[in-house]
Amino acid sequence: MEDELRDEACLNSFISGYRLAQGIQQELLADQPPYSFEAEDERQACESWERRDTE
Repeated sequence: MEDELRDEACLNSFISGYRLAQGIQQELLADQPPYSFEAEDERQACESWERRDTE
């Protein structure tokens, strides 16, 4: 019984910490658009093209 209560308390503590970290992350990224793989690929392609042009 005591082990079950300790396990439940540890799980609840972990979940609370995870939710807190998730909330902090959302606040920090609130003013930034969501990450886009397509936009990143396009940015890298443009940079590569610009480097190629300067050589």
